[in-house]
Amino acid sequence: MAIGLRSVIKNLKSPLALKALSFGALMVAARFLLLGGWGGAFVFGAGVLVMYFNPPFRSVRLFASALILTAISVLAIVASGAMVFWLSVFLLSFLFYLVLIVKDLTVLNRDQWYFILQLALIYAALSAFFFWYGDFPGLASVLLVLVMFLLSNERFPGLPVISGVMSFLALQAVIALGLLPLGFINAAVSGLLIVFFFGDLIYFSVKNKLSARLLLVDTTTVTLGLVATFFLTRWVP
Repeated sequence: MAIGLRSVIKNLKSPLALKALSFGALMVAARFLLLGGWGGAFVFGAGVLVMYFNPPFRSVRLFASALILTAISVLAIVASGAMVFWLSVFLLSFLFYLVLIVKDLTVLNRDQWYFILQLALIYAALSAFFFWYGDFPGLASVLLVLVMFLLSNERFPGLPVISGVMSFLALQAVIALGLLPLGFINAAVSGLLIVFFFGDLIYFSVKNKLSARLLLVDTTTVTLGLVATFFLTRWVP
C-alpha cells in the first residue's frame, strides 16, 4: 500500500513540476520579452496566481506564501542584475514547486518542506530588506513586518496577536543587525537565525512542548550561528 501511495504521489508531482518550469519561463518572459517593466511584472503575477489557484484545493491555506513569493519574484524581474536574476529564476521556481506540493498534499513529510519554504521566503525577504533599507528605511520596515506577520499567521493560524508581537520583535532585532557593517547577505543570514529562534519559541509554546532543554539548544544554536557569521564576515565600513 505504501508503494502504491508513493506511485500516486509521484504521478501527481509531474504537473506541479511543469508548473514550476512555467513559473521560471514566465519570469524570463516578463524580464526580456516584456522589457522587465511593471507591465511585464503584472502579466507574470497574473500567470502565477492562475497556476496557483488551479486547482483551488487548499488555496487559502498557503496564499500568503504564494503572494510573498510572487512579490519577491517581481522584485527580481524589475530590479535585479543579470546574475542575481538568473539565480533567482532557479531558486524561486523551486520555491514555487514547494508551495504547490505542500498545498496539493503531494508530499508525505509536508511539515518539513513547509518549514524549508518559510525559511527560504524569510531569507529572501531579509535580503531585500537589507539591500533597500538604506534608501527606503520606512517602506522596507513596514513591508518586512507585513511579510513576517503573514508568514507567522499562516504557520500559526488563529494567533494574530502572537504573530504581530513576534514580527515586531524580529524587526527590532533585524534593524539592530542593520547597524553592523555585515553586508546585506550576511545580515540576512543573521536575521534568519533570529527569526528562526522566535518561530521555534512560538511553535513549541503552541504545542505545549517548550522546555528548558529546548530553549538551551535553540539559544546555543543561534548564538553559535551568529558567532560563525560574524567571524566569517569581511567587515565593511
